[in-house]
Amino acid sequence: MAGFSDDLDFNPFYRALQTNFGRLFEEAQNHCWLICVPQSNSVKGLKFSSNFVESHILKPSSFFTGQFTSIDKGESKTVELEERVLRTVKGFSKEETVKILYEEIGYNQLLKPFKILIIERPLDPVFHACKDDKQEANKLMNSTSEERTSFSECQVFLENFPCHGKALKMLKKKLYQFTNNYMLLPQYLHDAADRLQDIISIGVTDVLHSHSPQLLPHDPLSLEISAIVENYVMGYVHQKLFSIVQRKFADDDKYLSEKLTELYRMELTADQLGVKERFCCQLPRAKVELASLDGKTTPAEKLHCLKTTLELISEEVKQLVQEIPPLCPFSQLQEASVLTSDDLIPLLVTLLVQVRPRMLESNLYYIQNFHWHLSPKDKLSYSLVTFQAAKEYVKSTDFTFLQPSRNKMKKEMSLEELMEVTVELQKNSSKKEVENDGRVRAPKPFDKQLEKITKMIEASTQEHRDRENQVIPEQHHDSERHKRQASKDGLGEFLTSLQHNSLGVSFGKQN
Repeated sequence: MAGFSDDLDFNPFYRALQTNFGRLFEEAQNHCWLICVPQSNSVKGLKFSSNFVESHILKPSSFFTGQFTSIDKGESKTVELEERVLRTVKGFSKEETVKILYEEIGYNQLLKPFKILIIERPLDPVFHACKDDKQEANKLMNSTSEERTSFSECQVFLENFPCHGKALKMLKKKLYQFTNNYMLLPQYLHDAADRLQDIISIGVTDVLHSHSPQLLPHDPLSLEISAIVENYVMGYVHQKLFSIVQRKFADDDKYLSEKLTELYRMELTADQLGVKERFCCQLPRAKVELASLDGKTTPAEKLHCLKTTLELISEEVKQLVQEIPPLCPFSQLQEASVLTSDDLIPLLVTLLVQVRPRMLESNLYYIQNFHWHLSPKDKLSYSLVTFQAAKEYVKSTDFTFLQPSRNKMKKEMSLEELMEVTVELQKNSSKKEVENDGRVRAPKPFDKQLEKITKMIEASTQEHRDRENQVIPEQHHDSERHKRQASKDGLGEFLTSLQHNSLGVSFGKQN
């Protein structure tokens, strides 16, 4: 035999011909008959009978050129060969036109050639065929309008396909070796990046080859699967890898955090940085989004958090401008409401001041150096560049000589405001999950989101609490009174304390 592809070598029907139906296969070779092999995915799980085999080995018709008959005793089935297709004419349950995918040439013991046609599906639809992996993958892809960027989402997707089993087993083995045997050092993170790229590249190839028909590298589905494999790998190694990134940028993160804290105490506002007054607003939803950055695990997930933050800034500014009564013609109002980078970056700086992320340098390095998949979605690279520009603005600018602000910055979000913003984000998330066919996908549990935000509030105030060495008696009495009130109102002790205490730092999702 010459030139058989891997797909044919592992084709269930072709292997059955060689093992279980050797006599018929040898006879077909000796007579140089036409052998029709349905592609692998169309015969998965099918038990091949003599009837099936005899219906897919064809010999030339004695009466008509271009027609072939089955090799059963009565030659009961007739097939017509046309350009790149086979058309069933007689003896099948219904007339079908089956596409020829490609052709192979084999040679018998006398070195005479015979043809093997790899066809799209069995010639008779009565033979049950399994669902196409590609169709199933596309169906799963279309089940959500959002990209899968978290480790858990990508893990669920990859494990949803039985054909991925062997590829995932090999991938997990490589990742286990990386996390347990490879020594990560801050000065050699570039070497870690190269190793992870190699692991991802091999993993993507194995996963794509496991599909039948095999997915092409530039197929849109292949690109999506490549991104999912990358996110799965980066989520798997995140705990070990990101801790080394933090160690490398510990001094940079500390310096930037101290600078942002200093600006926070100065009550820096957007108008002091030259932002037009009509664009100056509190940006509560953007704060909530950006405050979740440290909780993300994959670089792609972190990058989407940055992108969403910028989108929320634009949305909240646009909403503010629309609420202002127009004092000029509509065309001028439209032009005046456009948020340019000259305003966006200072707005983002004030957002960073209010949120004061503790690991911004680490996160930006992590995204830039460990995210390789070029997503078809836009604005991602723009989001990263915008945050880098805002960071450099904070580090390089002397804020000592700023003019006094016309508007005081509101430092804290009350618990009620935080919950109100979270409810609004939850509603917006639910709206986005309405599919094209009108069905509404189940929203993410609201209670879990509130729980995460509550944990962020507690974490952000921990440092302040540590500095309090003793409890003032009056505060202690007030606390006991609040506990009794909380019991009456049905609130927990932690949420009640948040309602009545003045926190030393901002909290919630902050930007």
